[in-house]
Amino acid sequence: MSRRKPTIPERAQLARAAVEYIAHHVEREPDQEPYDLAFRGLGKIGWLHSQSRDGIAAYAAGCWIKGEEPYAGMTPADLDDAERGRQAQSRHGHRVAAQHNKELEAAIDTRDHTSVRCVGATKSGRPCNIGALPGRNLCHIHAPELQCGALKPNGQRCAIATGGRGSCAAHGR
Repeated sequence: MSRRKPTIPERAQLARAAVEYIAHHVEREPDQEPYDLAFRGLGKIGWLHSQSRDGIAAYAAGCWIKGEEPYAGMTPADLDDAERGRQAQSRHGHRVAAQHNKELEAAIDTRDHTSVRCVGATKSGRPCNIGALPGRNLCHIHAPELQCGALKPNGQRCAIATGGRGSCAAHGR
């Protein structure tokens, strides 16, 4: 069974269930702390991630001690809105992290005068995603010595990758 973090509506439902578990068992087992009871109650839910179980148990125990209803005043629509916001924040965080990693990679490339990725561009103009050759800034596709190099009828140089074996099939004799 896979373990995952619960959505916000699921967290609310689980916190309410944990508070009910505490209320049901606290008189039978007075030596148990509310947190322990809540954690034990949530332990029966197999898919629940351990960090989530710990956080929900602590929240439910705090609610039980204060006499509050978990997620009081939040309608199901509010919980769904909160979940959509959390998902959007997560997507934004991934984009920011990817951009930050690219900036770090570029700074290292500049400092070391080497590149992890090829500095060439694809036909569409986007940066090449292939790893650079050792000690080079170009991949096996963009390195000029590994291309055909024959002149085309329009005067441009043929850039078909041949691996350094001479002309490509179109220019071979």
